[in-house]
Amino acid sequence: MAMEDRNKLLAHSDPDGWNMRAFFLEFAPGRRTLVPLSSDVRAPLVHDAVIQLRDMCGKLMELVFQERMKLEKDLADVLPVVTADDMRREEPGEEAG
Repeated sequence: MAMEDRNKLLAHSDPDGWNMRAFFLEFAPGRRTLVPLSSDVRAPLVHDAVIQLRDMCGKLMELVFQERMKLEKDLADVLPVVTADDMRREEPGEEAG
């Protein structure tokens, strides 16, 4: 439903509407990055579709979290425990633990 609304409501194929422009952003002396800037031509989705999508995402996130808890319990005796200090001291190419 959300994708149908998106395809009906968005002006994503209008090049003038996008107003594309590119420039280099200098964030430190001699350091810059290319920034492609455009206008936001997206129209909001229908409120009911957004609510339905939000609710479905919430349910999915809860199920993923429950599965993660099961997996972590199963792996607790198999995987090593590593501290943040261990990670900082670890050399590239070496295994932690």
